[in-house]
Amino acid sequence: MYKEMMVSENNELKDVIEELLEYCDIKEEAGELGRTNFSDPVSEDEILEWEKENGISIPESYKQWLRFSGDCTIDGTTASFFSPKNFRTEYVPDDLIIIGEQIGDGEVVCFSKETGDIVSFFEGSINYEYGTFDKALKEIIRLMGKPEEVKEESELERLKRLRENIKSNMDGTDRDKRRLQRIKEFDEKIKALEG
Repeated sequence: MYKEMMVSENNELKDVIEELLEYCDIKEEAGELGRTNFSDPVSEDEILEWEKENGISIPESYKQWLRFSGDCTIDGTTASFFSPKNFRTEYVPDDLIIIGEQIGDGEVVCFSKETGDIVSFFEGSINYEYGTFDKALKEIIRLMGKPEEVKEESELERLKRLRENIKSNMDGTDRDKRRLQRIKEFDEKIKALEG
């Protein structure tokens, strides 16, 4: 059913969107898919109007998603993403715009007004730096897992994965200072878990 949804041939996220839709079908056939729905695409006029009203550019990678679907829910509380009219800014630093939620525990997906980077924000700090929205979608697919491959990630594995993600985003800019601080925080947590 989901795999039959049309994704524009010129959508830069076509491959990862189709992979997501395939995972939805697999989980649905196994009777393991939570509530899932995708609204109609957001019009270019809506995107431009929001950008003009707010003086902020929506990252191109998220615009590609909006050209597929506006508001959506994926596998219950695994993820939801918003159309521009439903973007939020409460409870996050001034630089961030909330474009979705993931995992259902208060973690939000945002983009930076300054850099356009896609990040997750949880409990007062940036939890994960995706960079582009396709990487956020790949994380959603990983969280969903194919029913026969679902594996709980231990806290230690999660911390190591998050640390490596931050390390891979080091780019020689001023943001590296914050990244190094986050790596140090993860190193301390990892050391504590490893005993």
